[in-house]
Amino acid sequence: MHPAITYCSNAERTTYLSPRLYDIEQFTEDLSTLKSGKTIEIPMVSKESAKINGDKARAIKPVKTIIVEGFSILSTPELRELIDEVYYIDIPDKEMVKRRLLRSRGDYPWDLTEYIVNHLIEYTDKNVRHQKKYASRVLDCSKPTTELTNIITLDIENY
Repeated sequence: MHPAITYCSNAERTTYLSPRLYDIEQFTEDLSTLKSGKTIEIPMVSKESAKINGDKARAIKPVKTIIVEGFSILSTPELRELIDEVYYIDIPDKEMVKRRLLRSRGDYPWDLTEYIVNHLIEYTDKNVRHQKKYASRVLDCSKPTTELTNIITLDIENY
């Protein structure tokens, strides 16, 4: 069996789509702090090792509109309560696989062709798609990027 598939199948492991990989509690606290008008410090994380990069941190200052992107941000009620508007970008399975294959570098278990072709949809169904029900607006990813950007921009301007 391919090492990435063993990694993906191991009950002690998960996929990058799983909320268990993220410190949702800390993220919730940080978002709450930002919304209260205070600056937060977030550690810099190495994409290659997924570990905190020494003492490096980035200061994030509060602003009127905070845009949060991610596929696990709606995983807890506490976090959902902090978010005013949710945009869910709906993508057909074939398109998702096609895009992932195009941008894959093959250097992470989740970038390997075997994972993308054989497991991506399964894990997306398990960890992501159930969050669609929390969306304020569902966007069709087959639309041109400019059209989607305009929708979100107008909503932000009118908020």
